[in-house]
Amino acid sequence: MALDVDDKNVIYNSPNQESSNKPTSKLASTSWSIAKVFMYMFMFILISGVVAAGMILIINQSLYHGADPEMMAKVYLGLLIGSAIGLFIMMLVINFVLLSGRHSVLVPGIIYSTLVGILLSSVTLVLVASFGEADGLRLIGMAFGITCGTYLIMSFIAFLSKGNMNVYLIAISGLFIGSIALILLNIFLRSSMISWIISFAIFALIIFTTIYDLHNMKRIAESGQMTRNLELYCAFNLYVDFINIFLRVLYYLIIIFGRRK
Repeated sequence: MALDVDDKNVIYNSPNQESSNKPTSKLASTSWSIAKVFMYMFMFILISGVVAAGMILIINQSLYHGADPEMMAKVYLGLLIGSAIGLFIMMLVINFVLLSGRHSVLVPGIIYSTLVGILLSSVTLVLVASFGEADGLRLIGMAFGITCGTYLIMSFIAFLSKGNMNVYLIAISGLFIGSIALILLNIFLRSSMISWIISFAIFALIIFTTIYDLHNMKRIAESGQMTRNLELYCAFNLYVDFINIFLRVLYYLIIIFGRRK
């Protein structure tokens, strides 16, 4: 359980003071829990960004100093495959650690965000190779800015929502089932229009899931049951949502600017 700051009022304050200070103390505790979740989330994002930049720097420096390009490509490909497998394993580890309640999810979360950074470096390299260094980095910057703006809007929606989130759960379930059905159908039809519908449906699914995760995080914080592990786990979920939105936005930007070229 998270430390309840109102317990101090029972010892040091009179009953009237306790009654008047309790709402303020609860609001402060809730706000601080939410702030810590976002701090952990941005820590994970920062780790991924630094690792991606570091990987690109290592590759460029190695090639500059005469490393064999073919050997570098094989090593890098192996690293990407290993990172993809590692992501799946670490996702299982994080959920197991949370359920067991014996250890912190901080280290698995850091490992996960590091592996994501390695995979994101490949996206950056492909963009730079396709659009040039300036335009490739500009696309990444635009995608990051749009994702941050979208995330801010979703946070307002989640925090201003007073009722339950059953409507979002229904939307999430419907979008998930519909996307699977369309994917299976399009295996036979191979329609570009259906492909676009699937793409937008998946994007909407990510948006609704993010709003639900944000609201769920706020609900846990307001209940006073937010522990450090829950803060980290909520931050991890929001981080994964952020990366998914970022990649989807980047995908659309690539299509738009690719057609202009």
